[in-house]
Amino acid sequence: MGKARTKRKSASTLETTPGSKRSKKLARGSANQGPSQPTVLNDDSTFGQLVKDAGFVLMADNSPNQLSVDQAMFQQRLSKALKRSSDLEQIVEEFTSGIQNHIEDPVRFKYSLLPTLTSAECESARGGNQDSLMRLLLGIDELQSPIINVLLEKLPEFMEDQDMFDHSDAANLPRLILNQFQWLDRVLNSEEMTNKMLEMVSVSSLAVQQEIIACIPEVVSDSEHNTVATQLKELLFNSSELTVPVLDALSNLNLTPDLMTEVRNAALQTLISADLEDLPVIIKFILQSVSSADAVEVISQVRTNLEFPTNLPSASPFTPHRKRGSGNKNHDNTLLILDAIKTNMRFQKVVTEGWIKAVENVHTASEHKVIDIFILLIAHTVASNRKKALESLFRSKVRSGHFREELLKAAFSSHAKVIREYFPSILSLAEVLLRSPEPAVSLFACCIYRQAFLAFDVMYYKQEVIGSLVAHIGSGFQGEIEAGLDVLLSLVEHHASDVAPFAIFIKGVLDYLGNLSLPQIRKLFSILSVLAFRNTQECANIQDELHIVIRKQLSSNSPKYKRIGVIGSLMIVRNMAFRQEPGQGRELSTEMYNTIVSLLGQVRSSSSKMPEASALFFDELANIVEQRQLDQKVEEFIGDSILNDFQDDFVVDVEADQVSGDYGLPLSEVYGLEAEESQGGVAINLLPLVSKAERAQLNLGSLPNEESETDRSRTVSPLCMTPHFRLLRMCEMAQNDNMEGIDALLGCPLYNVSNEVISKISSLAKNEREMLCTCLFLTINWFREIVNAFSGLTDAEMRGKVLARLKNITEVQKHLQTCLAETPNFSPPLANFDNDSVLSSDGASTSTSGPTNTATVGSKRGRKPKEKEKNAANTSGILNDTVAHSSTQDTSLDTTQNTTQNRSTDTEAGGSESVTKGAVDLSRYRTYFRELDIDVFNILGCGLVTKSVLDSEMHTREVVVLKLQPPELHFLLEDLSLKLDHALLASSTKRRTFLKTKSDKNTGFSHLNRFTPREIAVKAIKLLPHLCDHLESTSAFFQALVEQNDGVVDGPGANTPEYHKMATCLHLLLKSLLSLFSWNGFASSENKSLFLDALKVLTSRIKSSGRTQLTAKQLHKHAFSYLEKFLDTVPDLSSAIFLLRLLVSLSEHSETTDNSESIADMAEGLLKREWLNQDGLIEKGAKHNELLQSLLRIYLCHTPDVLKSIQDICTIAIPELIDSNERTGYSTTYQTLNRLTFGTYYRVLFDHLTTYLRDLYARGASKRGGHLTEERLIRWSMAVHVFHVLISLLKVFEARSNLTSALKYGRVFIELFLKHGMPLLDRLFPSQREEVLKLLKTLQQSTRSLHHVCSHSKVAKDVSLTNHVPAVKRNLELFVYRVKAMLALHKCQEAFWVGNLKNRDLHGEEILSQQANDSASENGDDADEDTELPSEDSSSGDESTTTMGQEEKSDSDDESCSESF
Repeated sequence: MGKARTKRKSASTLETTPGSKRSKKLARGSANQGPSQPTVLNDDSTFGQLVKDAGFVLMADNSPNQLSVDQAMFQQRLSKALKRSSDLEQIVEEFTSGIQNHIEDPVRFKYSLLPTLTSAECESARGGNQDSLMRLLLGIDELQSPIINVLLEKLPEFMEDQDMFDHSDAANLPRLILNQFQWLDRVLNSEEMTNKMLEMVSVSSLAVQQEIIACIPEVVSDSEHNTVATQLKELLFNSSELTVPVLDALSNLNLTPDLMTEVRNAALQTLISADLEDLPVIIKFILQSVSSADAVEVISQVRTNLEFPTNLPSASPFTPHRKRGSGNKNHDNTLLILDAIKTNMRFQKVVTEGWIKAVENVHTASEHKVIDIFILLIAHTVASNRKKALESLFRSKVRSGHFREELLKAAFSSHAKVIREYFPSILSLAEVLLRSPEPAVSLFACCIYRQAFLAFDVMYYKQEVIGSLVAHIGSGFQGEIEAGLDVLLSLVEHHASDVAPFAIFIKGVLDYLGNLSLPQIRKLFSILSVLAFRNTQECANIQDELHIVIRKQLSSNSPKYKRIGVIGSLMIVRNMAFRQEPGQGRELSTEMYNTIVSLLGQVRSSSSKMPEASALFFDELANIVEQRQLDQKVEEFIGDSILNDFQDDFVVDVEADQVSGDYGLPLSEVYGLEAEESQGGVAINLLPLVSKAERAQLNLGSLPNEESETDRSRTVSPLCMTPHFRLLRMCEMAQNDNMEGIDALLGCPLYNVSNEVISKISSLAKNEREMLCTCLFLTINWFREIVNAFSGLTDAEMRGKVLARLKNITEVQKHLQTCLAETPNFSPPLANFDNDSVLSSDGASTSTSGPTNTATVGSKRGRKPKEKEKNAANTSGILNDTVAHSSTQDTSLDTTQNTTQNRSTDTEAGGSESVTKGAVDLSRYRTYFRELDIDVFNILGCGLVTKSVLDSEMHTREVVVLKLQPPELHFLLEDLSLKLDHALLASSTKRRTFLKTKSDKNTGFSHLNRFTPREIAVKAIKLLPHLCDHLESTSAFFQALVEQNDGVVDGPGANTPEYHKMATCLHLLLKSLLSLFSWNGFASSENKSLFLDALKVLTSRIKSSGRTQLTAKQLHKHAFSYLEKFLDTVPDLSSAIFLLRLLVSLSEHSETTDNSESIADMAEGLLKREWLNQDGLIEKGAKHNELLQSLLRIYLCHTPDVLKSIQDICTIAIPELIDSNERTGYSTTYQTLNRLTFGTYYRVLFDHLTTYLRDLYARGASKRGGHLTEERLIRWSMAVHVFHVLISLLKVFEARSNLTSALKYGRVFIELFLKHGMPLLDRLFPSQREEVLKLLKTLQQSTRSLHHVCSHSKVAKDVSLTNHVPAVKRNLELFVYRVKAMLALHKCQEAFWVGNLKNRDLHGEEILSQQANDSASENGDDADEDTELPSEDSSSGDESTTTMGQEEKSDSDDESCSESF
């Protein structure tokens, strides 16, 4: 039997029976013979005799001690025996020496700490077991102190390398020793005992130290808590191993608030260096000690110092029944930390609020951590009443770019087991965020779904994710459907085997195809066909069902369902004929090839009699061929059949087939580029096909009548020409990697309407005008496809022809504008066939998305159209129709139109220019033009192209130099800006509407949507040098114009067509650059290199940058310098704002350079600049005010001192405006400030004043100090002065919008003053009384004016104003009583009295309705209370004055009643 060893050797021999050691051996030797009888230990020492006489029996060997009497009787007898001694100190010393000898034996020491047995002879004891010997001795006053010393001095003997256990009873001796001190009935000297314990801590082993510290709270008296806590606090810094027991002990002590703060701060400092397994205890202690006053500050520090490892492996497969503790140790510790936080958040509301506020106060993405995601999930789980607010906060963080995809990936990949605990909240948040109309928020929700599916390996979680996505698809809301399908498609393309078990859920969506748009149906069939035909082992069962569905749709006579069948069939073909990588799969079998050919033939034949479906077939098949994913045999089959069909249907030989006949309009061979050359001699047979289609009553897309269907079965629709050609050139590129086989089509002429007819269009019949418009639309779309096909050619001659085709497009567009103005209610031919906007409810093909509505022309919302506008609507109602798609544009600042013809003659349009009367805005017809490919814009870099014209003998007759002219440049830039704005999500300013619209946001972007945003960004960066070239050239044009006019920006030459065209090009260039550099994808780490590449392009434009390798900071600096130099030459305000926003985007992406002050200076310069319109008059109107508002916000957001800037405008610019001419006056300092723009200035200044005060306390919430307090008093004095000025201006500018701003922001200002300003005045009133009273007097005058505004609102009965009145009056009353409370607190009641204000209007005149009314009760609703502070001169004559000790009363109860003290 092992015994505990001790350092101390026995000083004396125990007085036991002779041969005691021998008796132990005998006892062990006879153990097999039967149970041995316990042996009494004979101890002749003072200790042994006294305890024996008192009734305590010391036992020998391994036997517990016994008591022959009750323990109280024993203590009484022993105490009396000690007191009878003549020398108490001597006998106590001898007694102590005896007990020390007794406990030298480890066995006897153990039993002296264990409970004693009551002997069988004792009949009066309290039970079979009584207290241990040591505890009984501690209960005797005379022995307590020496026994404490004996026991505690025993503790250092137990070292970590020694066995502290007696294995027979597993007794922890240090713990047994300390247990003797717990819950003693009486402690004579608690301080001494506590100090002794703490003294032992410094000399004991780690394990003993932990036992001592754990015991201290149970033995220390209440009066010693603070002293003990102070000493324990020191241990936190000295030994990290003692952190947990120290904090456990401190949590059981009753500490003063100040000491608790010190201890908590000490614990906070240990967070950084603490082991991960200690963090749960530390965090629990910190969170349990917070109060409402310091919760945010403390929790923010916890959040800052708490780091979770993010390099852990992702979750491995596990079962739902697997225990938590069996996982990775780091995961377990993370779970414990979050459990500690969760527990405190569940039971302490202040902790929940503190955590939420701490996360909310983080204002940059780089400062956010994984724990922020966890905290919001925990709060969403425990705080059921705060779910809406948490969802709003999450949405706000995503919107502002603070929560990024990398953060989410780190949370899921590194802590999958941890985040799994909050799966219901994850799913709930994802569902809410996905429904957001903001694309950035919706994309983040898609990322949540994607990461949740991949991180959680349990089938239950994956099934829930798929089920939720399917529910979104079935919701009926377009945004949810798009997002749900995008997530599923992404998962299927990269993790098809994981999604395959849930294919049955996705297949159910086939029952609701009628609720999906065609692009959505394409995604759905792509998902199902990938699962069915590329994952045949698990999903082969849905192949037959897909075939049944598409055959049913193809046999339908409804255009919509026919299109569904076409798309579904081609998606199946794409995946059946999917080209496998070498070595990854078998070649396409003959049976499968025959099935594909049969399916393609079936689709072609079923759609041939429906032009829209046939055109859709060509477009979809072209997209599939372009991806180069089809098996080579299938590609060859498609290419052979397509080439022959196109030649037969649309191409004629010029020499052999002289086209003649009556086509309704004069026929001519136009737009040929091969006049002197004979290269194929072919032409596009356009007008004859249009005429034949008209006569056959095909109407370019409608179904033929059944009775004549067979007669027109071979009629070819011109609608199919451009889609058919697109498929042809895709097949040509797939098979030959060049366009040589069809390059004759680039320069071939068209058999089209003669251009001379256009000038005589007014004399044509209606059907002739419509046929002419149809031909022009088809011509433009043909040229667009030609440019798409041949823009990539590098040959100079071919490049010249492409430029010529671009010029043809701009020329035909001008003709089209003229024709459309003379052809109201014209329905253009379709050009994009993969959207539902062209289908009416009955399934017939119409042009409901076309601009045909003339009833609302010229009218504004809520306003009856003027007579002139009505007349204009009758003649050309199509001009200003607004149903065309424009939702993809960022309209917040892009208020100028993109073409010269688009610029309105309305004087309200900023930067407008005159246009030809009757011109049509073709941007409203954008959906009826074929889409340009993203690669077309390489033409921007073509520069000068030299073309040689040969004579008949093949000698060079002349050399023609071609280059992009402003019209062609404008055409390309307009389309590029739209594409970049659509593809590169910049911010949250774009929102999807929940209303049903006639046009789809993706219409016209079908080809673009096949690229990821990163791929688009890469292509845009490649175009960046060309954009910079054009930006410099356009800027040089304006710079030269300014120099010609001796520095005058708006001098002669500013109202020419060339000037306006160049101004529009500059506008589009800046808009394109802004779309690129404001892309939120640059914020992710994987795209940082792309952003730096873009900066390098801008930096390379500055020669001084040299060729050395520049750092990121230097790149930012040079790029910023390069762009800001264009600010001096911007011709209009909209372009200037785009340039400013571009500089702001660059600054936001820079983590090392702060250009805020430079941006503020530039914005201020623009505010001080005079902006004139095309007529030389000052810009005005709603659009100009919107631009000015954006400019003013940029200035105030970046100025170093917002309050000082607001004060300058209020005290310098506005007085200049008031002193100027009443009608046309403006501020000489800020020339954009005039009477028409004052409302914009007023609203923005008020808004930023309140925002500044709110942010002032959000930024400095954790700061303290007298200097900060005085600084804030100065800030409040400035703010109150500005507030007073703004309110006073209402007497001069009484516009309803100004009154609304005053009531709205005035209420917010008073709320902020009550929340933050009044506590500050409470502290400073004793030391700075005069400043405080002065501030309150100024504010009082402003509140009185607000009262007058409220009264005016009631008299005017303006609902929009009176809605604000109750909240304003409530805050004004709170202000009265809050001031009274402050003065009462400082014994200054004499400085305050309450009175009833008269109801007055904005100018201070008494409202007449009250003069005849003497009853205060009847006017109670109109009377309000206000404060009156002592002043030398009264600011208003409607209050009665008072003197100390006197009281004056007015004859009218409406006047103020005063009280004096």
